[in-house]
Amino acid sequence: MIRFNYLAPDHTARIARYLGSLREARLRRPIAAVAFAFVLLGTARGVEDWRLHAADVRVETIRGREAAIATARRSVQALSTDIARLERIDEYVRAVRRSGAERAEELASIGNSLPLHVWLTAIRDTEGGWAITGGARNVSDVGSAMLALERVPRIASTTLVSAQGSERERLILYELRLGRR
Repeated sequence: MIRFNYLAPDHTARIARYLGSLREARLRRPIAAVAFAFVLLGTARGVEDWRLHAADVRVETIRGREAAIATARRSVQALSTDIARLERIDEYVRAVRRSGAERAEELASIGNSLPLHVWLTAIRDTEGGWAITGGARNVSDVGSAMLALERVPRIASTTLVSAQGSERERLILYELRLGRR
């Protein structure tokens, strides 16, 4: 049979010995100094923990503000891009309005110089000229259109960019670049 002792050991005698040593005058000062050092250390640690916690709270607050500012900054950048695009469009519209009659003459001369069986679907203003797209019955009509466009006073050169389609179906789609004089 195994026996167990369920009573806890009595440490009161050992504690009484330690406390009894405090009554000795030669040990009181060193023990008080050590206790005071622990109190100072604990106080300094508590102050530093409080300061670190306060700094963490401030950092989290700043991160939240920064995230909100980043969202607003992206919105402002998108709006700035839109404004710049709209300003370019506005400048283009103003330029067209300023040169209304002259611009209308240029576009009319391009359209009126095309031979029969050649038509335009778009005229785009490009840097240094125009890009025109359209259709024709056959390739020779596209060549005739290029020759006719070179005789227009305000056009310096014509360049065939692309021509595709089928003469059997009588539809050739073309794109030309026209250089300004």
